[in-house]
Amino acid sequence: MFKDVSTVLVKNRISFSGKERNVFDNNAIPELQCKGVTALCRILNERQFAYLADEVGMGKTYQALGVVTMLLAEKNDARILIIAPNEAVQRNWITEIKNFKSKNLLCDIPMEAFSEHPIEVIRTFKKGELKANINIVRLTSFSTIGEHVAGRGNKDRGTSISVDELANGLANVVGEDKANVKKKLAYSGNMNTTEAGLACGIFLRKHSPLFDLVIVDEAQNLRNENNATLFFDSWMGLKRFGKKEKDDTVTEKKYLLMSATPAHRGVESLKRQLLYFMDKEDIPSTLDHGFLENFLIRRLRTYNGDSKYEVRKVHAEDVINYSSDERNTEQRLFLALLQSRLAQLQEGGKNNASFKIGFLETFESYEATQNVSEDSETGEKNKEFENGGSQNVYEKGVAPDKKMLMQLAKSYEERFSGEFVPHPKFGYMEEEIRKLLSSNINGAGNTPDKAIVFVRRLASVEELVKRLNSLYEAEFLKKWGKTLKTTAKLESIQYEFQRLYNKQETQAEEDAPAEDIKDELLEENEIKSKFLSWLALKKYDKDYRFNAVSLFKKSMMRNKTRSYLFEENYYRAACGESGYKKRIEKLVNREFVRRLCLFIKADEKRYISRYSGKKKYNTSDLLILCCYLAFEIDKHAMADSLRDFYNIRLPDEVECDEDLIDIKTVKKILLQTSIWNYIIQDKRIEGWPKEESFEKQYVLKSWIEKYLKSSEAILEILYCVCQVESDKHALCREIIIRLFGKSNAYLGRINQLIENRELVYNQLLSGDKIDYKYDPAFMNMQQWVMPAVGGNKGNEALIKRFNTPFYPDIIVCTDVLKEGINLHLFCNRVYHYGLAWTPGDLEQRIGR
Repeated sequence: MFKDVSTVLVKNRISFSGKERNVFDNNAIPELQCKGVTALCRILNERQFAYLADEVGMGKTYQALGVVTMLLAEKNDARILIIAPNEAVQRNWITEIKNFKSKNLLCDIPMEAFSEHPIEVIRTFKKGELKANINIVRLTSFSTIGEHVAGRGNKDRGTSISVDELANGLANVVGEDKANVKKKLAYSGNMNTTEAGLACGIFLRKHSPLFDLVIVDEAQNLRNENNATLFFDSWMGLKRFGKKEKDDTVTEKKYLLMSATPAHRGVESLKRQLLYFMDKEDIPSTLDHGFLENFLIRRLRTYNGDSKYEVRKVHAEDVINYSSDERNTEQRLFLALLQSRLAQLQEGGKNNASFKIGFLETFESYEATQNVSEDSETGEKNKEFENGGSQNVYEKGVAPDKKMLMQLAKSYEERFSGEFVPHPKFGYMEEEIRKLLSSNINGAGNTPDKAIVFVRRLASVEELVKRLNSLYEAEFLKKWGKTLKTTAKLESIQYEFQRLYNKQETQAEEDAPAEDIKDELLEENEIKSKFLSWLALKKYDKDYRFNAVSLFKKSMMRNKTRSYLFEENYYRAACGESGYKKRIEKLVNREFVRRLCLFIKADEKRYISRYSGKKKYNTSDLLILCCYLAFEIDKHAMADSLRDFYNIRLPDEVECDEDLIDIKTVKKILLQTSIWNYIIQDKRIEGWPKEESFEKQYVLKSWIEKYLKSSEAILEILYCVCQVESDKHALCREIIIRLFGKSNAYLGRINQLIENRELVYNQLLSGDKIDYKYDPAFMNMQQWVMPAVGGNKGNEALIKRFNTPFYPDIIVCTDVLKEGINLHLFCNRVYHYGLAWTPGDLEQRIGR
C-alpha cells in the first residue's frame, strides 16, 4: 500500500494551489502540502501509522485528503474512516471533501463521504447499503456508545445497563439472534457505561467494515483514558488499554493521526498516543528528532517568511489599571466590599475547602451560571467550568460564598438601576470593544474588526455577551436619537419611527403568509438586546404601538409591496441606465405582451394570484419573466441562464385567448429598479452579467439582502421610505446614499463580501445545489455579539455568519470552538479572557 509515491505523482493527481483555493498569498504552502502527502504515504508504506503535526493553518485536512486520494488511486475499493473530535468538525470534513473534489482533485477516482454515528455506519454496512467509501464519525459519540446501543434517552444516561438491553441493541445493529449476541458478550448482570462501551467495541469490531485507512483528527484527544478512547481502542483492536488480540485485520489497517499540538500538555501526551501502536519499552524516555522523524511530520507556519512568533502581537494587560479613574475606584470599592463579606463568612465558621470556589470564580465573573447547558453528545450537565474537562472536583453542591456573591451582585444592580457590577476584567473587555465600535458602526469602507473571546466559565460567556451587546446598543441608540432629533432612548426612537410610518399607506398592507416569513422570525429569548428584539420580524403583533419595523418587513416579503427593493432588474443592469427608459418604450409592444401572456398561461399560478375574483400580479416572478423575454429577443446568453435557474416553463400554446397582463403594467415592471441594481452599478462587479457566474451572484445578493433586512440597517431603509413617498427610483437612490454614505460602515461590509465572494462562497456553499428559492436561513440572526457553548445547536449557523463580513462581530465562547474550525476569514483578534488550561489548548485557540 502507498508504493512508489513521489511528488511528481502527487502533483499529477492533486493541485493544492487550485484556482479558487485560498493560500493566504503564500505560494510555499501548496508545495509543502505536496511534500507532506508524499512523505506521509512513504511512512505509511513502511509503518502502521503516521503522524501529521503541522502547525495550525497549514492545511492538514487537505494533506489527509491527499493521502486518501493516493490510496483510492491505488485501490479503488479502499474504505476510509475519519474520526473527528466533535460534530462541528465532522460537518466541516464534509464541506472540505466537496471543496477538495471540485477545486483540487485532478484524477477521476471515487470519493464519496458518509457522515453519521458509528453505529449507523456499522448498521448500513451490515445491510449492504454502505456505498460511500469515506465514513466520518466523531469521537464524542464514542463516550456513550453503550447507552446509544441500549436505546437510552438523556434522562437515563449514566445509569447501569443490563446485558439484555445491550444484547438486544447489538442484535438490531448487526442483524443477529439476541441469544447468540448475549453469549458472545461474556457478561452477566449489569454493566456500567465503561464496561458497556468496551463490550460494544470488542463485539462490533468483527462486524465493522474492513477499513484500510483510519484518520484521527485532533489526535491529542486520544491521550487520556476515558469512555471514548476505551471504545476506540477496543473497536480498532489496538493495545493501548488492553492485551492485543491476534487479528490480521488490526495490522492491515493504516492510521493517520493529525494534530497541531501532539504534545498537548507536554511530551507525556504524545507518548500516551504512541502506546496505541507501540510497546511501552519501545518508546524512549526522550523523544528526540531521530526517533520522531520515523513517523511524524511537523512544519512551522510562516507568514511572508516570518514565523508566527514574529508576526503575532500578544498583549498582556494589567486590567486593574486599565479602566478610567472613576470606574477603577468603583471596581476597587466593590472588591473591598466583597472581601469584607468573605471575612464575615469566615468568622461564621464556614472556612472549608469549598469556601474558596466561589471566591476564585470572581476572577472571571461575579455572576453564577444561570442556565446550565447540556452536552449534545453525552446528555451530561455542564457545570461552572465547561472547557477542558475542568469541572472542579472539590465542589460539592454550592460553595457557601457563591450565594453571597450572587446576592451582592443582585443588590448592586437593583441599587443602580440595572447597571452592571464593576469588574476589572469586564471593564478591560468593554474598553477593548469600544475601540472596535467606531470602525464597525461609523467607519466608511473599512473592514469590520472581528474578535473571538475565549473564556473558561459559562457565567462569563453569558455576562460578556450581555455587556458587549449593551455597548453596541448604546451606540446605535445614540446614532438614531441624533438622526430623529430625540433622546437616545429606545422608547423615544420607537415612537418617532411609528409616527413617521403612520404617514405611509404601507402599514395597511395585509400580512405576509406564514410560510413566507417563517425563516425570518427570531425568537426573542435568543436576543440579548431590546433594540434587536424590536427589529425582529414578528408573526403576530398584538401590541401595535411599536410595530412599524415588523409591518415594514412584512411589506418587503416576496411579492409584497416593497419586495422590489431587493428584486434586481437583470435587464436594467445589463443595459445600463443611459437611455434605458426609451429602450423599454420601444421593446414593450403588443407582440412582446402577447408572447409574455403565453408564458404566464403556461404557469399561471406562479405569476398571478386570484382572491375573490380579483387577480394580483406576483411582481417578483413577473420581473424575472420579463427580463428573460427581453434577453431572448436580444439573443443574449443571460436568457438561457435565467430560464434554467428560475425554472421558467416554456409555453405549449401558440396563442393565448386571454389578456393576462397589459402593456402599461409590463412597462412599469421593467422600469423598476432596486438596491441591488445600485450595488452592481456602484461596485462594478466584474463580469456581470455572465451566465457562468449567475448562481454565485444570486447567492451574493441573497446574503446582502438578509443582512440588510435582519440587522439595524433595516432602520436606514425604513427611514428613507418615510422620507420618499412615491418615486421608487428616487427611493432606491436615497437608500444607497444612506446605506453607503460616508457615515456608515455598511459599504465596508458589503465591499468585503464582494471582494472575497469566491472565498466565502467556497467556504459556505461549495458543492451545494442552489435554486431560485434559495433562502440563506443561517443569516437570520444578525446579532452583534453571540455566545457559543457546548450543546448549543446554533453553533453551525453562528460559525457561518462569523465567516462573512456581517454580524456577529464578536463570538464569546468556551473551548467548544477551539479545535478544527475555521474562524479566521474576517477575524483579526483573539482575547483569552480566561487563560487556557494547557499550552496545547492555547495554541488551538489562536489557530482558529
